[in-house]
Amino acid sequence: MRAHIGKSARQPQRQAQTTIYLLTPLFALSQAQNARWERLQELAALRLQQSAKDSTQKQQ
Repeated sequence: MRAHIGKSARQPQRQAQTTIYLLTPLFALSQAQNARWERLQELAALRLQQSAKDSTQKQQ
């Protein structure tokens, strides 16, 4: 009986480690996606600024 209690007490820790192993690549992936998304937003902002400059130069 005692050995059985010890075994079941260790089980959740192993489960938690497995969850961490599975989530770590997902977290890294989401970080990469965030960086890519921020870069896209920067490029879009630069394009907007450039097109605004172009349109003001054409009007003059």
